[in-house]
Amino acid sequence: MPRQPVTFGDDLVLPQARQAAAQWRKLVEIGRAINGTYDPRGVLELIVSSAIDLLDAQISWLGQFEGESSRYRFSAGLLRGGEPGVGEELGPEFAGEFELGHGPMVAQKLRACQPVLLPDIQLNLAGAPRPPYEERGWSMRSTLGRRGVRGVLIVPMLRHGSLRGFLGVGSAQPRDFQGHDVDLLTLLADYSIIAIGRSESLQRERDITRAEERNRMAREIHDTLAQGFTGIILQLEAAEQVLHDEPETAQTHLDRARTLARDSLQEARRSVWNLLPGPLERNTLDSAIFQEVQSLGTEGEAEVGFTATGEPYPLAVEAQTCLLRVTQEALGNIRKHAQARHVDVTLAWEQAGVSLTIRDDGRGFDPAALRGPSSSGGGFGLISMRERCQLANGVFTLESAPGDGTVIHVFLWVRRPLPERLAL
Repeated sequence: MPRQPVTFGDDLVLPQARQAAAQWRKLVEIGRAINGTYDPRGVLELIVSSAIDLLDAQISWLGQFEGESSRYRFSAGLLRGGEPGVGEELGPEFAGEFELGHGPMVAQKLRACQPVLLPDIQLNLAGAPRPPYEERGWSMRSTLGRRGVRGVLIVPMLRHGSLRGFLGVGSAQPRDFQGHDVDLLTLLADYSIIAIGRSESLQRERDITRAEERNRMAREIHDTLAQGFTGIILQLEAAEQVLHDEPETAQTHLDRARTLARDSLQEARRSVWNLLPGPLERNTLDSAIFQEVQSLGTEGEAEVGFTATGEPYPLAVEAQTCLLRVTQEALGNIRKHAQARHVDVTLAWEQAGVSLTIRDDGRGFDPAALRGPSSSGGGFGLISMRERCQLANGVFTLESAPGDGTVIHVFLWVRRPLPERLAL
């Protein structure tokens, strides 16, 4: 006769095993919640709810310090049978900010990063010094006592050994909390720190992203609209000077101003969408830079020259945009300030990367003056060029002195595939 399989019902499982399994399931649920969201409120509410269930408590609360200070707010809390809340949602005595005092029963232990075990707060806190905000009713003994709490366990929430908050539970009866209770609540406190840390990391990432986007838009506005407006003003001023004597020449300047306005508007739209600049969509990089140089020679009195050396190879969009924008900014500065007679631009394709050199024999300037306290902000173009080069894995150098002209040099490192004979 075949042997029948043996099955065990829940009534044969030890209560301790059932309790351990329930704890494990709850901890897994919290871990999944932390991994599934960057919003800490829902996770913290789950943690205080779990603390009540796992430690058979009447109430649970979580206080979170503001950075490294001793001021804290109640970020989550729950009274058995109620709904999780934050701050004043738990009651008026939980609203606002509080200062961690120096009382020996609670504050000193938390400051020392030690758990607080109070078997009966009516006895343990009798005669305790009055805490801050007593006029608002904040007192652990009175506040928790009104909610039927006697025994209290509080554990510190630590990050890299620094006190960042605390997690507490209160029982309806006097209670001697055991080591495993402390361990379990400490684990929940660690989960709380992880959830808060993930939220703070996300906020930092958002702040960095916003700052980077602001800087990008500032660079693009400067390199498109600002440069375009400068060119338009120069053309209008030139037209004004010859309007009465040479109307045909004036019309030529007006046509150029109109073309600059249209081009600037189009480039501004492309900048908003972070698209490749128009000149690079229509031409190769060396052709686009040559056209910028040629335009300077056509519009001004300077003698210009452009040289491209080496064999061109594909470049990332960021690298191409960087080299074109630096060229436009440098040539724009020459138009406005340099009064140069000769301008030379060299684009060199090298094995390690691409270099761009822009040299003029104009009046030059003192670069340090643009960084001084008396600067009127005219150095933003230099800042923009330097930032573009850094973001494109390159370096930006500038040499200039009053009366000695200016040399701008850019080098962008480029990763290129190895020749086939060297590839492994």
